[in-house]
Formats: sequence, C-alpha cells, structure tokens
Amino acid sequence: MSELLLIRHAETDMAGTFCGHSDPELNARGRVQLGELINRLRKEKIGVVYSSDLRRAHTTGMAIAEAFNVACHLRSTLREINFGRSSLDRGVSQAASTGWRRLP
Repeated sequence: MSELLLIRHAETDMAGTFCGHSDPELNARGRVQLGELINRLRKEKIGVVYSSDLRRAHTTGMAIAEAFNVACHLRSTLREINFGRSSLDRGVSQAASTGWRRLP
C-alpha cells in the first residue's frame, strides 16, 4: 500500500504570513529546517516528489528528491491560494490559520 506524505516548505522571511503566489527563497532557518526534515525522513521510502514551482517549495522538494535519488516534478497547480494583498497582512494570516494544529 502506498502512503502520501504532505510536507510544507521550510521557512522564509515571510513566516507568519500567507505567502500566496509571492516567491521568497528559504531563509537561513529554513535551510536548517530542511536538513532536519531530510534526516527525519530517512526512515521513509520516498518514491517520487511533487512540488509547487514556487522557489520555497521547489527548493524543499528538490532537496528531498536529491536525498532519496528520485525525481521531483514541479506543478504550478500545487501553489498556495493567491490571497492578493492579504498575503502580506500578518493579522489576516493569523486569524485565518486559527484552528490549525501542528502534528508531532
């Protein structure tokens, strides 16, 4: 039986906001998170990676694909919702994310 892992991109300088279709790079903390993520994934059997074409997701997806020697397929259809101007408003982002919880 196959399993599907959903992984959010590592941190950018826009942390705390909905990035939407903006295209920031990972920041220094995000690059550290990415290394930690790959270490945590070592026990998994990764067969293929699909990623948004935005830099933050593409960088995350490519690093995972390279670590497991598998293909990374970029899809613009996997982008976040375009929130327009609200993407840059931390208050809107925090209010909309109420109710989300972090898994261990």
